[in-house]
Amino acid sequence: MHLIDWIVLLATLGLIVGYGVYKTRRSASAGELLSGSKDVGAMTIGLGIMATQASAITFLSTPG
Repeated sequence: MHLIDWIVLLATLGLIVGYGVYKTRRSASAGELLSGSKDVGAMTIGLGIMATQASAITFLSTPG
């Protein structure tokens, strides 16, 4: 990999970790963290299910 590839990879990983730390800094307990404080909208749940299904379909159909 070239230097620019490493820079983009590390920047992306850094942003992901930073965002995760930012969003979880106020979580009071493990239960709150796991349940999302029951503050998750239907659109978020639907997109999560759709992304999970697309990922599974891609993983199973790509090798064949």
